[in-house]
Amino acid sequence: MGRLALSKVYGYYGRASYGRKYQQLASGAYIGYGFPGSATSNNKTVEEYTAGLAQTLWKGSAGGDLKLLLQYSYLTRQPWYVAPGTPGNAHLNMIYADLRYDLP
Repeated sequence: MGRLALSKVYGYYGRASYGRKYQQLASGAYIGYGFPGSATSNNKTVEEYTAGLAQTLWKGSAGGDLKLLLQYSYLTRQPWYVAPGTPGNAHLNMIYADLRYDLP
């Protein structure tokens, strides 16, 4: 006969900040990272908030278990350069759901 185990709740926060480092050449061109007019892929900051739940639905006496995993993440990023008429940052909501059977 199987038995029910307690659930696990977790959370996470992460932030990555990237410094700008560039020089302007005598020709007027820039080299480096984060200069005015640089690609919008030059990130200034990236932040992520995550919360989740891992619930064991069933655990067999001979081994193995059935788990439900749920996770929500919110991600935001801000580039060093923002072209006129474009958003100053980007946001993403992510949901992850998994029904998993683990072998003994």
